[in-house]
Amino acid sequence: MNMIRLMLVDDHSIVRNGIRLLLEQVEDFQLTDEASDGEEALEKLKKAAAESTRPDFVLMDI
Repeated sequence: MNMIRLMLVDDHSIVRNGIRLLLEQVEDFQLTDEASDGEEALEKLKKAAAESTRPDFVLMDI
């Protein structure tokens, strides 16, 4: 199975930390980046696309 690349976006660092710890235990997930809000996430996604390191999915809260 291919590695699933994931970006995590949440304004609460404790939530990001908890989800990161859970994802680190799963072999098939690679956390590519984190952001604290949508604006920061968009900037990081633009940079990742330019570097061909974009995530497959973005996990974010509302």
